[in-house]
Amino acid sequence: MAAALKKANKEDDLEIIEFGTHYLDDALNREKAMSKMDQFLVENLLELGQCEAV
Repeated sequence: MAAALKKANKEDDLEIIEFGTHYLDDALNREKAMSKMDQFLVENLLELGQCEAV
């Protein structure tokens, strides 16, 4: 994935959540992950003109 992003001249942002699980069962980890996803979607959908800033 990182190689494909680099080839497309896109930045990658790896966020490692200490003691995180795929289930996001810890509230603080879940909040951090959801915030990062929200940020990603807003930045990338705004770039495509497919959503408005909230």
